[in-house]
Amino acid sequence: ELWSAQQDGLWKSQDYAATWTNVGFPTGVYDLALNVRGGGLDIVASTFAGVFRSVDGGSQWSEIAGDLRWNLLRVAAHPVAPDLIVFSGSHGVSVPGSTPGTWVSRNSGIVATSVRKFTADASTDRIYALTDEIHVSAGGADYLTLDRRPLAAVGSLPPPTLVSTIDPHA
Repeated sequence: ELWSAQQDGLWKSQDYAATWTNVGFPTGVYDLALNVRGGGLDIVASTFAGVFRSVDGGSQWSEIAGDLRWNLLRVAAHPVAPDLIVFSGSHGVSVPGSTPGTWVSRNSGIVATSVRKFTADASTDRIYALTDEIHVSAGGADYLTLDRRPLAAVGSLPPPTLVSTIDPHA
C-alpha cells in the first residue's frame, strides 16, 4: 500500500500507484504517520480540520488532538510504542502528557514558531527539529544545535535538511 497526504485529502493506492482512492478528509491533509502493528495499520493524520487516528487501516477515525488547539502540521509516531505520537506546528513540538488527551511542549532551546520539520528517533527518546539549524533533544532535555561546520569542508554549506534519523549505535 502507498499513502499520500495531499491538499485534497488522504489518498491510498493498492496497485503501486497505478490508481488512487481518496479515503477521507476532503479538506486536506498536512502530514501522516503510518505504523504496521499486529497485522493492522495504525494511521495518524494531521489535517486542516484537526488530528485524527485510525487503528483499523483508515476505516474509522478518532480525533486525538485533545487540548492542543493550535495549527498542527507535522506528525511522527513511534513504530513500537504506537501511543507515542509527536506533533509540530505553529507552537513548536509537543509530546503526549501523562493524562490521555494532554500534551507537553518540547521546545526548550529552540524558537518554537520556527520549527519547519522534525523527526522522532524510533530507538531513543530523541527529537530532531529543523529550524534554520538542526537541533536534537534527548529525554526531554533542552535542544542542542548540531554542528554543521564539517559539511563546509566538502564545499559550500548547504541549507539544513532533515529527512530521517539513523541511530549510529544500532
